[in-house]
Amino acid sequence: MLAWLGVFGMPVSLIGSAMLRISLPGWLTLLMILAFLVGISYLVSTMRRDDDPYSGDDGAVI
Repeated sequence: MLAWLGVFGMPVSLIGSAMLRISLPGWLTLLMILAFLVGISYLVSTMRRDDDPYSGDDGAVI
């Protein structure tokens, strides 16, 4: 859940502060950018890798 907060929450917070003309300290901006990058890295690293395109299962369930 924290990874998703980093991926979606940090850019929204940075864009929102820029639109509202709120000046953030440099260390906080850097921390928010790092949280975004760490969130993306975590989500990509935990993706499933065992998808076989020739497994015979098209994924449809009726």
